[in-house]
Amino acid sequence: MEETNAPVQFTDGGFIDFTPPKGAAVIIWLIGMLLVGYGVVNGFNAVLTGEVAAIAKGAIASVIGSMIVIVCTPTRLQVEYDKIRRSELPRDFQIRSEGSANKSSFWTGTYTDSPTTDDRGWVFDAPGPEYWDVKDKYSADHTGILTEHPSVIGTPQPATISAVGIFGTIIALYAIPATFVVVSVGIVLPWTGEEIDFVKIFMMFGPVTLSLIIAVTSFQTAKRMQATIDTPGWRTRISWPSPSVE
Repeated sequence: MEETNAPVQFTDGGFIDFTPPKGAAVIIWLIGMLLVGYGVVNGFNAVLTGEVAAIAKGAIASVIGSMIVIVCTPTRLQVEYDKIRRSELPRDFQIRSEGSANKSSFWTGTYTDSPTTDDRGWVFDAPGPEYWDVKDKYSADHTGILTEHPSVIGTPQPATISAVGIFGTIIALYAIPATFVVVSVGIVLPWTGEEIDFVKIFMMFGPVTLSLIIAVTSFQTAKRMQATIDTPGWRTRISWPSPSVE
């Protein structure tokens, strides 16, 4: 690979990618980790003692904690992309750094939303007008290889196992006993015609609702990760000589 001063060199993602978040998200992340730890230890002890209620309690804590960790844990590629954005300061990053902007027009019925973060936003800043070839705009780039070219920064590769895979497995393992116990108890509870019936309804239909939330969250996480991986490929500037048209 060619020597370069690029702020980040993409290499193999490794076997396990477990990158803790930064800032205030660490607090929420730690809460999720504590819930997972409590659920695993409590569930293991409950299995040894045969306490069904304790098994359900540990399973529920593990599932909720795993969901929190999945949402708060960034991938290594996301962190590296953010380093490039902060170093290169592309226009897209500068705009988003100033904060989100929501604009709407009553007369035209248009609405514009500019979020503070976007995994698909520009990673490198585009060259300014001083680098433009006005006479032959389709000719080869005279400045040489682009900064974000794969031959310069390497090809980003995700890790074999990520935090999503680890804690997603925990969710899958604990969701089955938790769902079985909660739904079974909800079915056994009698109808009283009072406010306590809400607990019965929640226990019978809550796991289904939670499963749908997990499915949607997992789908969105997968799309976000894929968009992050694809960013250098379909966002890279392209420059090549164009054949003359006769």
